Amino acid sequence: MPYYPYLRARQYELLALRELLMAGKLPLQVVPVIEPIRDMPQLRQTLRMFRECEGGALGVVLNPDVGDLTAATDLDSLFDIYGHNEPDPLIGERGTIFPAVLLNNDATTVAQQVQNADSALMKDRGIVFVSENDRGRIKELRNFVFHAVAASDSERLTRDLKRNGIVAKRILFSDPFIKRENNAAYGEEEYQDEFFSDDHLWYTDKYEGFGDYSIVGDNYDERGGMPKAVALHIVYFDDEWNLRVHHFVSDVSDDAHETPEKFVQTVRMLDAWHIQRNDMKQAHQTIGLQKLIGHAKTGTYPGLPTIKKLCIMHHLELMGWFLSERPDR
Repeated sequence: MPYYPYLRARQYELLALRELLMAGKLPLQVVPVIEPIRDMPQLRQTLRMFRECEGGALGVVLNPDVGDLTAATDLDSLFDIYGHNEPDPLIGERGTIFPAVLLNNDATTVAQQVQNADSALMKDRGIVFVSENDRGRIKELRNFVFHAVAASDSERLTRDLKRNGIVAKRILFSDPFIKRENNAAYGEEEYQDEFFSDDHLWYTDKYEGFGDYSIVGDNYDERGGMPKAVALHIVYFDDEWNLRVHHFVSDVSDDAHETPEKFVQTVRMLDAWHIQRNDMKQAHQTIGLQKLIGHAKTGTYPGLPTIKKLCIMHHLELMGWFLSERPDR
């Protein structure tokens, strides 16, 4: 059953997907869904790579809620972005780019347009993302046909869907990453190591797949700047195969020039932690983890976006390893 990581298609997130795909570390059980925030070459290149990948599948949100494309309800314009002027923009020769729809003001219009263009696209692969805030629009799901609803395990949402006669398949969708007020807060003893998720262990009871926002969280913020502390968020499996997240946090200072030094401090913490876990059955050496530890050995600083990219790569590859190998059985 698939794992659907939801990413906002920032440049470092697109690079994470592309590097995993090129390395063959994104198995069929991992089906990313991206919400494009702007039209940029990296977006088109990523779509092309998934379209050309044997068995690859990528969900693309057609009615984004954030970024520069939120006002674009002209599906022809969106298809130009997603399909790069190809005759069948959401279908590739070997891989598939399938439609994803957010249950916002544009949902019905966009879904109907996709359905009119190719009824099989929404019916066979289309996913509608529903949140608690969307409860007032659930009845609109009756206006078009789609494959699955991605929603939380809320009993209230379940009753709303049933009350409105929505019988589509369900994808368990959550946001397990706990957002703190700043990076330094993750270094506090009570937060340094936290439970992340066990959805991968039980979702098959009621759902056909599960998804989350990876270690980024649902919060969307384009603001940059140098943090007072550098933090690495590394997920790992415990003895019971629950997913936990360990936060490696540097010293705190207001000096932006110390950011490279702070990063090296955190990856050396990660290296020491990894050495202790290296022989455990739950440990798995991912590309992202290898590259982060490599920076600990060389004392180099790749930049904050690359750090985020490597942490996401680690999470997605780790989930792919678990779902393809099922080492818990």
